[in-house]
Amino acid sequence: MKHPLINKIDSPHYDSVEEPAIKRFERVYTITKLMYWAELSCAKYRDAGRANKGQAEADERKADTYKNYQLFLRNILQDFPELADTPALEVYGLLNIKLEY
Repeated sequence: MKHPLINKIDSPHYDSVEEPAIKRFERVYTITKLMYWAELSCAKYRDAGRANKGQAEADERKADTYKNYQLFLRNILQDFPELADTPALEVYGLLNIKLEY
């Protein structure tokens, strides 16, 4: 499955080196921390204060991307709450979740 956070249209900087930044984040940060980061990022891109930047369409796509990632992580926690404080990449391995970055 394609990783829900990868957005090559608006966020190609995540792929600026041989390993995507999000994969590095998922190696270090827990499911819970990443879920809250995604929630806050979604809110940031939907905040009315961004309107004057003139990037409404891109901001909406970015917000949707973060929302999808948050829901993906929340679904994992609903089924496996005991993995909340486990780094995401470790969780994916335990659950045999294969993601395309």
